[in-house]
Amino acid sequence: MKQLVQSVRNGAVTVVDVPPPHLAGPGVLVQTVVSLISAGTERAFTDFAKSSALGKAHARPDLVKQVLQKVRRDGVIAAVSATLDQLDRPVTPGYAC
Repeated sequence: MKQLVQSVRNGAVTVVDVPPPHLAGPGVLVQTVVSLISAGTERAFTDFAKSSALGKAHARPDLVKQVLQKVRRDGVIAAVSATLDQLDRPVTPGYAC
């Protein structure tokens, strides 16, 4: 199955292979026929992802505060490592059905 993913670090969009969904318990698996995205939301995220580190910090002061709290709690190396991990974790644009 193919899925669209976007890099938080630089905004690059790629298509990746992912396993098909499966049920983990009682429930119903629904096949999506058509999906829509919010152009405004997706554009805002793309603009954020393509911005510099300083631009990201300016756009999301709440995340800067979290990083500073982590620095105080766990140290600089742990905070930098966690921040880079978050930037390297791709996101899937669009909304869940």
